[in-house]
Amino acid sequence: RATTWSNGTIENNIINSNKIYGIWVDGWDTTVRRSSNPMVRNNTILNTGRGIFTAVPIAVESYSRPSIVDNRIIGYTEDGIYFADWCQVTVEDTLIDAQGGNYGVVGSVPRTVKLINCTIKNTAILDVLGGTSYFVVTNTTFNQSKVDFFDSVSNLTVHWFLHTYVNDTHGNPVPGATVHV
Repeated sequence: RATTWSNGTIENNIINSNKIYGIWVDGWDTTVRRSSNPMVRNNTILNTGRGIFTAVPIAVESYSRPSIVDNRIIGYTEDGIYFADWCQVTVEDTLIDAQGGNYGVVGSVPRTVKLINCTIKNTAILDVLGGTSYFVVTNTTFNQSKVDFFDSVSNLTVHWFLHTYVNDTHGNPVPGATVHV
């Protein structure tokens, strides 16, 4: 558990077969909540909470504003990434492969969760679950029929962007080309 109000970095780790949490960051120090902006980058978290334990590979709580970039979360029992207590989170280029775990991404009282270029797959129950949560997903693959909110104020906004390049048969750019999709 990284309890910090700093801008620390957790990176380049392989976490395998933890019984409860893989990475847990929050904004508490010993007496007060403080905003923190940690970077969680290039980690592989495998088989968290297997057996009788319910577990979460990445948990983010208490005023944290982490960037979670280029992680692989594979095989777990409960939530792939769990957010709570007024977090503002950006998750980029991250694979969440539940392999039968219950949920992909769960938000409980965060302000905004941004998922950019992520994949959520193989969940047993839901890919996205939220309460008082605002999910903005961009170029992220998930099962849209596996999304639920347990209140009336949460929402999900989905964006897809396509960048195109048009060239002629010799590989030269074609300026002003019109592309129909």
